[in-house]
Parts: sequence; C-alpha cells; structure tokens
Amino acid sequence: MLNKLKLLVKQESGQSLVLFAVSIVALLGFTALVTDGGNMYFQKSSLQSAADAAALAGVQDLPNENIAKSTAEDYAKKNGVKHLEITSVDTSYQDDPTKIEVILTRNVPFTFARVLGFTNKDISVRAVAQNKKWIGEALPFINLDNKYDTEGTILEGWNKVDPGDKERIHNDDLVISKDNSSIKVKYADGSITFKKGKDNSINAALDNILIKGRTVYMFSLSNEVIDSGVYQKKGAEELKNGDLIPLKDTVLLECQVIEFKDKIVTLKFVKVYDISAGVFPIVSSPKLIE
Repeated sequence: MLNKLKLLVKQESGQSLVLFAVSIVALLGFTALVTDGGNMYFQKSSLQSAADAAALAGVQDLPNENIAKSTAEDYAKKNGVKHLEITSVDTSYQDDPTKIEVILTRNVPFTFARVLGFTNKDISVRAVAQNKKWIGEALPFINLDNKYDTEGTILEGWNKVDPGDKERIHNDDLVISKDNSSIKVKYADGSITFKKGKDNSINAALDNILIKGRTVYMFSLSNEVIDSGVYQKKGAEELKNGDLIPLKDTVLLECQVIEFKDKIVTLKFVKVYDISAGVFPIVSSPKLIE
C-alpha cells in the first residue's frame, strides 16, 4: 500500500512538472506577445511617422527631383531613421511630378520571442504625398515689354510687336489638352521658343481658359531684362521665328482675367514667381494621399 502511494506521488509530481513547463512556455509566449508585440507596434508607428514627415517635406521641393529626394532622406534621418532603413524615395511616383513615395524598412529584434524560435522581423511602411504645384499651365503668350510693378497693374497678352508679330510662344513648346481645357508650356529644357504670327489652332483652348475672373499664368521677361532693352525691337530681325528666350531671363506672372476681346486678353497682375530659381505657384497645400 505504501509503495502504491509513493508511485502515485511520483506520477503527480511528474504531471505537475509537465504542467509547470507548459505554463512557463505559455507565460513566455504571452510575455513575448505583450513585450515584443508592443515593441513592434511602437517601432512601426514611429517609422510611419518618419515616413509621413519625410514625404511631406520632400514633396515641397518637387519638381526638382534631386533636391526633393535629399530633403525626404534628411527628414527621415531627423526622425530617427538610419540610412540603411531608407528603402526607396520615388520622386515622380506613378510618373506624376507632383507626387513622392517614401518607403522605410526596419529590422526589429525580439527578446522573449526567441524562446519560441523567433529572432527578428522586418517591418516596412510607406507614405505618398502630393503637392499640386503649377506644372506648366500657362497662356501661350510671353510679355516682352510691359513691366509688372505693383499688384493690380494691367497687362495685355498677344500684343503686336511688329506687323504680323505677336508676343507668342511657339507651338513646339505647347501641350494643349484634348478637351481644350488647358495649355501647358514645356519650359523644363531651360528656354522658351518664340513664334512669329498667329495660329488659330489655339483659339478653342483660349475660349475655354480666358474666362473673366479666372486665375491664369503668363510668362514674361523679368523687369530687369525689360529695362536692359535686350529684347526691344531694333528692327524686323530682332526676334526671329524659333528664337530661344532663356528661362533665366523670364518670370511667371500670376494674373486675373479682366477681358478677352478681339483676340487680346486684358489681365490684372497679382504675383510674380522666379521659376528659374525654383519658385513655383502652389495650387494646393501638400498632403498625404496614401
């Protein structure tokens, strides 16, 4: 009887040991879930905040892709991200020059989860921001001689420079939307091409764009260049069809349409942008879109 009792005690001790071992594993698993899982959540949240800040900072420097990428990377690092954790910065996300995508990846080591065979895990976050800056939408005219001094100055587009000449940008530098709702000027090559004479192919677009009270943009020689007289008419050969006007001599004028009559547009000057120095109009504030 005594022997049976001793055997029973040994069996119960063995079962208790097994239950204790199982309990320890369960406890470690729960601890791993709370501790390592909590750390994973914290690291991902911190990394996401860094990606958001980097995207919002970088997008403000578009369309200059090199500067935008550098700014995004700098802001990521300022928010505790290591250089190797910056997976990619796409400064023309989905071929859209107003968007930037930032992807960050961090390896998070485990502490208690190692008992269960898990040592670490990579977490990845992304942020996409958009800054709807002006991307070339402008009238097909260039102001060659009317100075813009103060807000409210009245300007005219498509003035005669000489018989048959207009203050006009060449069709090679224009992109007209299929629905004639916008005209974009291709200025990124560093110059604007001058065109002599008129072209009826832009009339439909102008009729849709030149609505009284609407905000429009027009290229202009800078006041300094106008004062210099470099482009002033010295004869019929002053500006030839196809001549290039370098961007460094130009600015972009924000204007309000006053009247569009007899193919002459009357504009009220609002603001000037030195786009050759990288200063562009903001159509909307930068924001996260993904």
